[in-house]
Amino acid sequence: MKKFLLVVLALFVLTATGCFDTPEDVTDDLNGVEEENIYNETNDEAQLPFMTVEEVAENDGVDGANAYVIVDGIVYDVTDSARWTEGLHNDFQAGQDLTDEIENISPHGLDVLDNMPQVGQIVE
Repeated sequence: MKKFLLVVLALFVLTATGCFDTPEDVTDDLNGVEEENIYNETNDEAQLPFMTVEEVAENDGVDGANAYVIVDGIVYDVTDSARWTEGLHNDFQAGQDLTDEIENISPHGLDVLDNMPQVGQIVE
C-alpha cells in the first residue's frame, strides 16, 4: 500500500511541476508555430558536416540512393519528399547544385527548403 501511495504522490508531483505534457500541449506544439521550419531552425551552418560536390553527386536518389540537392552551399535531403521520386523533380535530378533553378525557375522558390533537413555544407 505504501508503494502505491508513493507512486501516486510521485505522479502528482511530476504532473504539478509540468514534467508531463498533456495531449493538448502536444497538439498545440504540432499545430502551432513550432511546426514551421521543423528541420532548419536548429541547424546552424557551423554544425553541419562538410561535403564535397562529388559526395553529393553520389546521392542522386536513383536506385534507392538518398536524394540530396545543394542550394546556396547547403546540402538538403529531399529523399523523403514524394515530389522527388527516384531523385527526379520537374526534370531536375538530385545530386547536384540547384541554386539557380530553385531561385529563378521554381514556382515555390527557397521557401520549400524550410521543410527539408539540412545534412551538410559544401566545402570549397
